[in-house]
Amino acid sequence: MQMLTKFEAMRLILLITLLFSFSLSNSQTIKGFVYDSKTKEALINANVYFNGTFKGTTTDTQGYFALYDPDNSRHTLVISSLGYMSNIIVDYQFEHLLQVFLEPKTFDINEILVVYDKTISEKLRKAGIKKFKKEFLGNNYNARKCKILNMEDILFQQDEEQNTFSAYARKPILIENEALGYTITYHLDSFIKTDTMLYYQGAHFFVDKPSKRKRINKKIEKRRISTYSGSRMHFFRSLYSESLGTDKFILRDSSESSIPCQIYLSDTLGPIRYFYPGTETSYVYFPEQDNSFNFLVTYMRMSGDSVLISNKGYFDPRYITFWGKSSKERIGDLLPFEFVLE
Repeated sequence: MQMLTKFEAMRLILLITLLFSFSLSNSQTIKGFVYDSKTKEALINANVYFNGTFKGTTTDTQGYFALYDPDNSRHTLVISSLGYMSNIIVDYQFEHLLQVFLEPKTFDINEILVVYDKTISEKLRKAGIKKFKKEFLGNNYNARKCKILNMEDILFQQDEEQNTFSAYARKPILIENEALGYTITYHLDSFIKTDTMLYYQGAHFFVDKPSKRKRINKKIEKRRISTYSGSRMHFFRSLYSESLGTDKFILRDSSESSIPCQIYLSDTLGPIRYFYPGTETSYVYFPEQDNSFNFLVTYMRMSGDSVLISNKGYFDPRYITFWGKSSKERIGDLLPFEFVLE
C-alpha cells in the first residue's frame, strides 16, 4: 500500500473538511418556491425569515429562496409579501423543497368603513392612532421610545354594533425602537380590540441599530437586559434549560402546588422540547426586584396537551394564553431570539 506524502495527506484532510462543511451547510438550509395561490405565478422579492430573528432572505425572479440556519434553531419560518397574508410554517424539514402558496389579502381598503381615515376627521384619526399605539406598542418606557415610520399605511375601523376596534396595514409596519436599539419590520395580518380582549397576529424580523455613541449603547444594553428579565423569553429559556429556580422563577399548577420542572418537559430533541404542564392553568411567579418578596404573577392557560418550546425562548403561541404580567408585553418589548446576556 502506497503511503501518502505529508502534503497529500494535508490536501486530503482539507478536502474531507470542505465536503463535510458543505454537507452540513446544505443539510441546514431551507429551500423552496413561493407562489400566488390564485394565479400560481412566482412571487418576486417575497420575504422569507425566521420569526423574531435577524435571519432572512428574499425570493428571486423564479420565486426561489434558500435560507441557511447555522444554529439549527428550528424557529418558525415566515413567508410574507406585500398584499398577501403571511404563511407561517412550524413543522418543516431541511431536506425537503418547500412550495409555498400565499393568499392575497381579501379586504378592500376602499370598502372598509374607516372612521379614523384622514379623509373623515383628523381628530378621530389621531384618537385611533393613540389607541392603536397603546395596544400595539405598549404603555411603558420602551413603547414611548418607539416610532412607527409609516403610520400613513395603517387604517382603522370602529364597529359600534360589535364594539370592536380593528387595524389594517397596507404595507409592513416599520418600527424604530430607540430604547432597545432595533428596527422591526412587522407584517400585520390582523388586529382586533374589544373591551375584554386584544388579538393581533403577524410576524416580524429585526435589524440591529446601534448608536455611534458608546454611552448610548451602554444604556441600550441595560434596557435590553431589564426588558429580558422576567419576560416570556426569559421564562421559556429557563424552562427549557431546567433552571427556573436559578433564574428566580416559581412555576405552580392550578392548586398552587410547586412541581419540579423536569416533570413538565419531554426529552431534548435538538434545540426543541415540549412543555407538559399537566394542568390547564399554570402560574408563574417572578420577583419584582432582586431579593424582593413581592412577585409579578403571570397566568398561563393551555389549549392543548403540550406546547413546543426552544432553547432560544421561542414558544408556539397558538396553544398558550397569558394573563397578568406577561400579557402586558407588546411590540415595544420584543427582543430578537439571538439576544444573549453579556
